[in-house]
Amino acid sequence: MKVGASIHDLPVELLVYILKYMVGMPDNPRVGGPAFFQACFLTRICKKWRDIVINTPALWSTFNGSLTTRAISRALERSKNAPLQLFLCYPVRFNPELQYAISKLYAQTNRIDILELCIDEQVWPSSLTQDLCKEALLLERICMHRFIPTLRPVVVPSSLFGGVRPPKLRHLSLRFCQVLWDSPWLRDLQVLEIELGAAQQRVGFPQLLDVLRAMESLEVLTLSGCLPVEVPSKILDNAVTLSRLRKLTLLSAEADTCAAFLHLVDCAPSLLRIRAEASPSKLQPFLEACTQRLRSNRVNTLKIDGTYRQGANIQLQGFYATDVERPRPVFDIHVTMGIREPPLLIVSLGTDVLPITDVHTLHLYTNAVSLDESCMSSLSKNLPNLRTLDISHDADLHAWIAFVLADVPFAKLGKVQQPALWMPDPEVVLDLQKTIEQEVVFVERSLDAGPPRDYDHRWAMDW
Repeated sequence: MKVGASIHDLPVELLVYILKYMVGMPDNPRVGGPAFFQACFLTRICKKWRDIVINTPALWSTFNGSLTTRAISRALERSKNAPLQLFLCYPVRFNPELQYAISKLYAQTNRIDILELCIDEQVWPSSLTQDLCKEALLLERICMHRFIPTLRPVVVPSSLFGGVRPPKLRHLSLRFCQVLWDSPWLRDLQVLEIELGAAQQRVGFPQLLDVLRAMESLEVLTLSGCLPVEVPSKILDNAVTLSRLRKLTLLSAEADTCAAFLHLVDCAPSLLRIRAEASPSKLQPFLEACTQRLRSNRVNTLKIDGTYRQGANIQLQGFYATDVERPRPVFDIHVTMGIREPPLLIVSLGTDVLPITDVHTLHLYTNAVSLDESCMSSLSKNLPNLRTLDISHDADLHAWIAFVLADVPFAKLGKVQQPALWMPDPEVVLDLQKTIEQEVVFVERSLDAGPPRDYDHRWAMDW
């Protein structure tokens, strides 16, 4: 393209690619809202754009947000035979005409590429099953969920597509919606994300392993509230191999069932998230099972976080370096123990067992851990390469003042970030450096220093 060329000099193919990106940008302040109205906005720029937009079916094939009957009819007409992406809530209340228009969308089952539904009923709506009555030849992604958590999930009927051959899915996300564990949907998936209610009868390990064996290409797995309750009497290590699994999330489970899962499923995910309840006797085997699956990762940043609620909740979060500015999480282990159990037990055992010898930065965010001598000794022993210590405003003030001013047990530590109110006097710093025979710089930390705050433990699906 020549210097000073206009956007109108772009090849039509490249312009269409840019327009598709603009229609799909929910954060663009100029074209916010449903994709239909974003496409309509683009038709007002100039006559050339109008002709291109109206005659590009892919720009009219996404249905999301609050759509009118006219918008649905116009978009269906302009989308011609392009694959459809449906992101809709069901049912539409108090508007029979709009409900009929959306049923026309569902009737295009043979064109649907992505189907994401928010079910606002306690049982599966029978009319929806009647509307989706054709073979879904293109459908690869289904997301069905309820925004309001329920004890009993909505059961998706096996006859959803009129009893014809089920679609060959690649991505299945269910939140408080359920399909039977022997459903043909649970075959050859690349992404499986399931969150069920607490009252739901959970699958046993033998059946769960059979389901996973049918998904050798699985790359992302999220199981929340649906891991088996009972641990098998005999655990066969690596009973199932998921060599492509890169993201594993296990939530709302017991530590021993998580440990059993990690022993049974042979995988080496680059991202491991677990939220579990544990007693002291179950903690060490649980952390050892986590370590077994983190064997291929070199952790360079460790974060210890937690707060007191009904129990002592401690999170150990690790990061590894990438070619981007922000580190990516390697593991995020959130353990809930009884209020009588000391949280420092989790920190001591975690740092003794987890593969963190390469850690060069430690972030301490919690006030739920008063680091006693044994806990600090464990940190010092297992973090031989620590260079930066970040103490947040949430940490235990008295524990850290006693630790920092009395001694620095890390041989390579060169920088301590801490709140301004905790900063020691310059004379104290000089005396400390003489005592330990190394230079340690104390830096006033800002409120937003350190890694991002905790992700939402209630639900970790990437929609």
